Amino acid sequence: MLLSTLLESIKSEPALYSLDYRIIIQFIDLAQLLRAQISYTQPYYITTPPAHLPINIHEFLWTSLNIPDETTKNAWAVLNTLVWEEDPAQPQYTLELLPLFLQFGLSRQISFIPLYPPPLVHV
Repeated sequence: MLLSTLLESIKSEPALYSLDYRIIIQFIDLAQLLRAQISYTQPYYITTPPAHLPINIHEFLWTSLNIPDETTKNAWAVLNTLVWEEDPAQPQYTLELLPLFLQFGLSRQISFIPLYPPPLVHV
């Protein structure tokens, strides 16, 4: 992801101006890790990000990053294309994100590493 692309995306949503850049990067990182789980809410032939996050993932993001509910909705609306443009086969698992999954993910049935294989081929 290019910094210019990120800045261009954020420019369209003033509500994101108040967020620390580390929170924005963490939002993108977490959403990319959860991309397989997010995509399971859509038919297999849709390759674009959904307009809205599943409720458990939405709650996970706003509670783990300590950002308001409405800001999380706005962040997804603006950043979802950035999340979706990364290669889903190569998520970047980092140990710094593990505590967020342990504290906020398990109660929402979200694990650090998905416990089911992503569908690579649809028949």
